[in-house]
Amino acid sequence: MAAAGAIGACIGFAYGCALLVWAFWSAGFGHGTYVPAAIICAPISLIARHGPLLAPVWWAVTGWAIGGGSRRLMIALMAVHAASVGLSLVTGTAWASSEELWESLAFVSQRIPDVRRGFTLYLAGQIIAWSYVTLRVAFGTRTPWRNDASDIAADPGTGARRLP
Repeated sequence: MAAAGAIGACIGFAYGCALLVWAFWSAGFGHGTYVPAAIICAPISLIARHGPLLAPVWWAVTGWAIGGGSRRLMIALMAVHAASVGLSLVTGTAWASSEELWESLAFVSQRIPDVRRGFTLYLAGQIIAWSYVTLRVAFGTRTPWRNDASDIAADPGTGARRLP
C-alpha cells in the first residue's frame, strides 16, 4: 500500500499544480475571476488569503489518502473539500464576497474560454477521485483492478494461494 499511496500523492501533487496554474490564469493579474482559486484548495481557501498556493500540498495529501492511506482520512478530506467548495461559493472567501466571485466569473468566462475549460479539468479530477473513494469504500483496501501480492495469502494446509 505504500507504493499506491506514493503514486496517489504524486498524481495529487500534479493535479494540484495544474489547478494552481488554472487559478492563476483565471485571476488574470487581478482583472479576472477568483472562483478557481476559491475551489481548488477549499477548505484552506476559506480561511487563508493565500490558501490556494497550498493546492499542490492539499491534493498530494488527498491523493496519498485515496491511493493507499487511511480510508477515514480519505473520506474526511474529500467530504470537507466538497462541503467547503459549496460554502465558499455561497458565502465567499477571505478575499472576495460570493457576489464578487460570481460577477467576475460571468465577466471573465465570456472573454476567456480557457477559464471554462479549466472547470473541466477540476470536475474530471473530482469524478476520478470520488470514483476511487467509492470503490475503496465498497471493496475495502483492495480495488477490483489491483491485486497486490500482499493481498494473496498461502493456505497453511495446502499451500494454495487464496485471497484473504
